Amino acid sequence: MRSLLPAAEIVEVEPSDDLEAAFGRAAASAVVLGVAGGDGTASTAARVAARAGVPLALVSAGTLNHLAGDLGVEDLRSTAQAVREGRTIAIDLGDLNGRAFIKAVGLGGYHQLVAERERREGYLGKWPAFAVAFASVLARGEPLEVEVDGRRRRVWWLFLGCGSFLGDGLVPARRRRLDEGCIEVRLVDAERAWSRLRLLASAMVGRIGRSKVYERWSTERVVLRSYDGPVGVVCDGEVISAPAELTVGIRPRALRVLQPAHVQG
Repeated sequence: MRSLLPAAEIVEVEPSDDLEAAFGRAAASAVVLGVAGGDGTASTAARVAARAGVPLALVSAGTLNHLAGDLGVEDLRSTAQAVREGRTIAIDLGDLNGRAFIKAVGLGGYHQLVAERERREGYLGKWPAFAVAFASVLARGEPLEVEVDGRRRRVWWLFLGCGSFLGDGLVPARRRRLDEGCIEVRLVDAERAWSRLRLLASAMVGRIGRSKVYERWSTERVVLRSYDGPVGVVCDGEVISAPAELTVGIRPRALRVLQPAHVQG
């Protein structure tokens, strides 16, 4: 990046540094705030950039960076091109009890999957750990007792995405567009007889979307209440603790991001 954008100020942070504070200091004087990292790091930068009112430039790095992929920013040169061109688009942010997010919030099996993957990836590597964790959660995951918009549900899996995602998978990655103004809900019902076996069978043949235990819809806001008290939540790939009552909504076109001109917004 130093060679591609020699006028840019590059700030390196250590693992022990307060990342949000570092972004805040950079944003105070930035024309554009750039971030190199995965979804969790990009999410932190997005919250700071939205508050500061400066555009965000994505560098695809870290474990996963789905927003960079959605923007067509696949390498350092495309990031540098976007900065030089200065073309911005406005995208939505999700909102979890006042905390902005860029991709998704997950509970139940989704949370168990990320926690299991993090526990194993140090010695297995990222993708083998993901595969083992996914199989483990499908086989032995615990259902979540939760109220969804006033209706009591027992679910294996709950995914709430910022916008509509492509495909019918349980861990979708790419979106149709970034300014739809909606939250997409994907859940796996645990009330039906043999629901986990149904899910396993559907996953094995790649037909989760046709499973009778799989539901998917879009809305502007979802209100959740856990009957088991505070819950573990995954927000943009980061495991966090959350209170028993959650509201997930949308902040329409709340963040400006840089995108290369040849990519359709």
